[in-house]
Amino acid sequence: MLGEREDKRPPLTIIIGGHGFVGSAVAHLLKGSGFQISTPSKIQLDITSFNSIKRFFLRKMPLIIVNFASFTDIQEAEKQRADKKASAWRLNVGGTKKISSACKKFNVFLIHISTDGVFTGFKEDKGPYWETSTPIDNSKNLSWYGYTKLKGEKEVIKSKTKFAIIRISYPFGNPNSEKDFLIKTIKYIKSGTPFYIDQFFTPTFIPDLAEAIEKISLLKKVGIYHVVCNKITTPYKFALYTARKMKLKDTINKMQIEEYLKNPRSIKRSQYATLSNKKTQKILHQRFHDWREAIDGLYY
Repeated sequence: MLGEREDKRPPLTIIIGGHGFVGSAVAHLLKGSGFQISTPSKIQLDITSFNSIKRFFLRKMPLIIVNFASFTDIQEAEKQRADKKASAWRLNVGGTKKISSACKKFNVFLIHISTDGVFTGFKEDKGPYWETSTPIDNSKNLSWYGYTKLKGEKEVIKSKTKFAIIRISYPFGNPNSEKDFLIKTIKYIKSGTPFYIDQFFTPTFIPDLAEAIEKISLLKKVGIYHVVCNKITTPYKFALYTARKMKLKDTINKMQIEEYLKNPRSIKRSQYATLSNKKTQKILHQRFHDWREAIDGLYY
């Protein structure tokens, strides 16, 4: 059961990207909590077209938009580096700018989903990053995906619409998707793939995210939120706990991300991009799961 609500029927909430693996899981959880949810297809609502957005808003008259729409393929995005006409920039920056402008024009509260990838995660600039931390605005220090998401955040803020930006990381909790971080971890365990022992992150438990979105929708409090699990982990620790919990293996193969990062041609990946969630938990009066607790409650 998600957060407590008033008896009155909630306003219509549009989830853009509601057919993706995170958006669809959140939509399912919110519907179960009594939310009026609409998950339009790209044909029904194309955020790269302001006219498409305008027509949809006039027809549906939403009060809340949750924007999950994003180009998330990090490797493919890297092939588009510096190309502002390619799909990663058009969706993550241009599309975000258009949906933000429309929300301002129609007085719609925007909840925009972003990523820990807006931070470098370098040793010299390592997390935990707070909700108030300022990312370094330099494409040379970020993956192209992370840079486009950072520019998207800036478009949201610049639009002066009422907004909440939610940063997430390595989401899991949707057993129906191969993109789910826990599903991928199980797959890699079974195949003997090694896991980084020196990359630190704070994953997002999707049920925590759904509850946070519900509470932010009711509060409509402008700001930046970090919805991630309590406790920092590494891919190796996450995999080892999963393997033992699910009785898959007792030992896991290891590798070091520092070796990967030594290759000048490697895609920029964060080594220390952990997020602090203390301010978010305090504002929302919500305790996020420890990542171990989250795994304990799942049966994949």
